[in-house]
Amino acid sequence: MFRKRKDKTKKAHTSNVEAAPISPVTREGIARYAYYIWEKEGRPEGRALEHWLQAELQLRAARPLDAPRPP
Repeated sequence: MFRKRKDKTKKAHTSNVEAAPISPVTREGIARYAYYIWEKEGRPEGRALEHWLQAELQLRAARPLDAPRPP
């Protein structure tokens, strides 16, 4: 009389699934992000170090703690 409701919360089979690689924070990545911050703030002069440190901090904070470190 009643249909059995399908469980939509089934767990995905993950035994053969590889985790996506996490890219390490590199100097090039920091430089690109610092440049982005510099442009976003209207290209102010004399704040290169501030933008570099801000980019490095944000990129490292967004990275999981167990991610591989660059060589």
